[in-house]
Amino acid sequence: MPLSTEARGMVEKYIDTMLATIPLLVQYFSLKTNQQHLQYKEPNDVVFGYVWGAVSAAILPMLLPFSLQQNTPVEDTFEEVRRMLEVRSAEIHDMITHTS
Repeated sequence: MPLSTEARGMVEKYIDTMLATIPLLVQYFSLKTNQQHLQYKEPNDVVFGYVWGAVSAAILPMLLPFSLQQNTPVEDTFEEVRRMLEVRSAEIHDMITHTS
């Protein structure tokens, strides 16, 4: 595992932060006007993609210094974050489902 305990903690904390925003995201993306303007059918899928993308976009740039310090290929760091998200994806889906 290329990420240090500190870096893994950052990722987990950010995922937890995004989990807390899911009720608001479900509410926002469930509005019919948003569905019509943005042209999507499944608000829950949009919320899942939003959370996944937000974690990736926010965390990966912050982890680059960790990769460089540990002399780890950036691709390995990206892959570990993806795996962490994959492990937590059931929790993300459950939160979305129980909110809608």
